[in-house]
Amino acid sequence: MKIFWELRGFFLRNWPPYLAAVVMLTLVALLLMLPPHLIGEFVDRIAQQTLDADYLMMTVGELLGLAVLIYIFRVLWRIFLFGASHKLAAETRQDLYRHWTTMSPQYFRKHTTGDLMAHATNDVEALQMTAGEGILATFDGLLTGVIVLAVMMITLSWDLTLVALLPWPIMAIFMYQFGRSLHTGFSDAQASFGALTELSQESISGIRTIKAYGQEDAMARQFANAAETATQAYMKVAATDAKYEPTIVLTIGASFLSAVTYGGWLIHQQTLTLGQLTSFTMYLGYLIWPMFAFGWMLNIAERGSAAYDRIKRLLAEAPQIPDTGELTSLPDTSLQVAIDEFQYPDQEPVAGDAEQSALSVQAALREIQFHLAAGKTLGITGPTGSGKTTLIKLILRQYALPSGSVAWGGESVERYQQAAFRAHVAYVPQEPFLFSTTVEENLSLGRPEASREEIEKAAGLAALHEDIELFQNGYDTVVGERGVTLSGGQKQRLALARALLIEAPVLILDDALSAVDTGTENRILQHLKGARRDTTTIIVSHRLSALRHADKILVLDQGQIREQGNHSELVAQAGWYSQIYELQQIEQDLDRVQPQDQVVKQE
Repeated sequence: MKIFWELRGFFLRNWPPYLAAVVMLTLVALLLMLPPHLIGEFVDRIAQQTLDADYLMMTVGELLGLAVLIYIFRVLWRIFLFGASHKLAAETRQDLYRHWTTMSPQYFRKHTTGDLMAHATNDVEALQMTAGEGILATFDGLLTGVIVLAVMMITLSWDLTLVALLPWPIMAIFMYQFGRSLHTGFSDAQASFGALTELSQESISGIRTIKAYGQEDAMARQFANAAETATQAYMKVAATDAKYEPTIVLTIGASFLSAVTYGGWLIHQQTLTLGQLTSFTMYLGYLIWPMFAFGWMLNIAERGSAAYDRIKRLLAEAPQIPDTGELTSLPDTSLQVAIDEFQYPDQEPVAGDAEQSALSVQAALREIQFHLAAGKTLGITGPTGSGKTTLIKLILRQYALPSGSVAWGGESVERYQQAAFRAHVAYVPQEPFLFSTTVEENLSLGRPEASREEIEKAAGLAALHEDIELFQNGYDTVVGERGVTLSGGQKQRLALARALLIEAPVLILDDALSAVDTGTENRILQHLKGARRDTTTIIVSHRLSALRHADKILVLDQGQIREQGNHSELVAQAGWYSQIYELQQIEQDLDRVQPQDQVVKQE
């Protein structure tokens, strides 16, 4: 029952519809007390042979009128009560979504997509039932039970009422035990549903990879195991659910048997009439709903409590990067970075293995210091795993920096409001994410109000406009889930065009042209050099040709800066940069020669 107390804030904010529903339910409960009384008097008139046509027609008319009124009030309370419960579901989903948008990547490494989807669907639905059916079962069941018992004891027979209620305490004991079992079972079932949802999402998203490696059967077995685990968990919940109705039915049967037996004896003693016993049994029938409501309420409350506990745990997780800044604009786009050491916060030592423990807690970045003037271009390169993307994440403040500082325009990045800071940065990650909508809607994500001319201009800068013109529906082409209908290079160029459209003063490309051929890459870079001359640009790339015109280039290795300078200076140093550049030049020469060789062979 604590779930209703925990939701008191919502009930207080939305008291008008709940009050209206309570009034309607009260009127229905009071009106329902009249038919048994009318029918009891009708039976007594038959037994006394005093029934006439006028009384018959009057009784039928009264019953029909009551039926119409009860119907109207029942429609109204459903509108008020269930409308309010749907509002709770909407508010909770909005709270979850807003909370998720404030969380850092660390949070989403901890919680899977399937688990979060389970919270936003099944858990919220269970909470919605608590605010709707749960309130109905609690209030209407209690109200109906109290009114019926009062009528039975005051107007008919208090001792007969007590006899009919003898089986109820036993039912209450069983219901309490069922509720405790249901709370634990439902929590386990929701967790298994989250795992199943995650596996479903991954399987559907990765179906091409699964088929390419011939793993359909293996994934089918894995999915079947997850589905079986979820089924077994829900079967345990269903087994507990199944105990409620038989317990209530047995209680009702025992109550009716006790009432009819003792009532028959009271009629024999001439202290109760046949019509009164008829009315009593009808009222006793009305107690079926309060008994069912009691069991139903316990069921719903335990489900809602388990769901709310899961939702509260999510919402209680504070953002790893608090949005406490006060600055809303950058004085300029110069960048100063001084990182003493950075280690991912979710890295933990490996128990029992000293060597692996040392590796697992190794700092991702160490002793990183550099300055980039406003409007200049910074290139970042280095071997795989050298910390390039980690550095970008810290520059974007996707992770908190415990030791050192990142400053934009001479101000620490922590002093900027996060939304305001991000509005000044256009970021294209390594793996672009596209929504399953049209090309135009994907391009205009950051600027929904952009005109078609502005969108086409941005696509032209990213060397994508000509490709789009070849699509059957042009800019209205639906790209499919995650851009499944596009090539890797087209996805990257679309993501780049989307970033260019917002015309932010800072542009960051994190290996954003890796799937684009060298010629197209050079064309794009030339476009950017001409159109975004005053933009502060950071380019992360393994392909060194993309960094040739950068004002400063950093070479990272094992989280440290091993080399830095411009292209000419680094080539002259005969270090890692120079060696890789020579190898890539040889590869490019071979790529240019190979097509000519093929022509000669064909001739």
